[in-house]
Amino acid sequence: MREKLTTVIIGFGKIASGYDKKMARYFEFQNHAEIIKNHPFFELSAIVDIDEKKLKKVEQKWKVPLVLNSIKKLKNQTFDVAVISTGPEDRYNIVKSLSVKKAILFEKPVSNSVVESKKISNFCKKNKILAQVNLFRRADKTKLFEQKQLKKKIGNIQSVFVIYGGGIRNNGIHIIDFLRKILGEVKTVQSFTNLSSKSKVFNKHDFNLEFLLTFDCGLSVFFKSIDFNFYRDIYIDFWGENGRVEIFQEGLLYKLSKIRNHRAIEGYRELNLDDSRVRSSKLGRSYYDIYENMKDAIFNNQKLISDIENAIKSEKIIEAIVYSASNNKKKVNV
Repeated sequence: MREKLTTVIIGFGKIASGYDKKMARYFEFQNHAEIIKNHPFFELSAIVDIDEKKLKKVEQKWKVPLVLNSIKKLKNQTFDVAVISTGPEDRYNIVKSLSVKKAILFEKPVSNSVVESKKISNFCKKNKILAQVNLFRRADKTKLFEQKQLKKKIGNIQSVFVIYGGGIRNNGIHIIDFLRKILGEVKTVQSFTNLSSKSKVFNKHDFNLEFLLTFDCGLSVFFKSIDFNFYRDIYIDFWGENGRVEIFQEGLLYKLSKIRNHRAIEGYRELNLDDSRVRSSKLGRSYYDIYENMKDAIFNNQKLISDIENAIKSEKIIEAIVYSASNNKKKVNV
């Protein structure tokens, strides 16, 4: 067996170490530390976080050789892999200050701007470091969520609608990236919301916006935001020529509705909603499979399924939407 990949986590907050008992019923692994500790090819070698109170608990629970409150204290330490789960601020300087031999896994977004994300990408290329981004829906192995399978089940897609919340950068990027995987690249964007204090969520960089994406294939997809303080869901609704697929409950569940002769009108057909069964997706395994793919890229030269260049394309779309929202809701080419 190969030696384990020494791994450092930078930023040990909820995404890196948080645990939710309810979530555990649906997600086999739900944080970075848990995956690294349980994956046969990764080893949790160091943790860096500025919160010293948190670090005392970290030492007791995770039993990691190095637990530090500053990247500078890593000194001459070199790791095979780094996981960067800080906020998106100052990511370029964080990357430059690390000594990493093989790969970096970034929490999305890569940074607060496409310009900085490109700088990070160029740095990784120059230093021959693989750069994966945790847009984990790319690792979802649900067969129906593949482009060919979806078309096989419901035919050519007529319309798509999306409900999301929690910010376009924090949550919306997952759905934009997922739709790019299925529908192809985005041609134009247009916001139907002006930037305002009401549209802000979490921080000054993130917003709940309503917007339209038009894809190269000709399809337009409307995104409507909801306030997660009332209830939380992410909902994607595909209407095909021969059926309909609804993805909901954060993507954990989906429903396929086929067609039959219309029950009330002669000569027409309808969706067979009476016989539509809710099924579970494979999203709960995707977080782990992002690591599995990164391992295969390191050892077997497999292609990264969520590389930084792909993530930058999705970030560029978001920048265009925000630009539209701050410029009289004009249509913007991507």
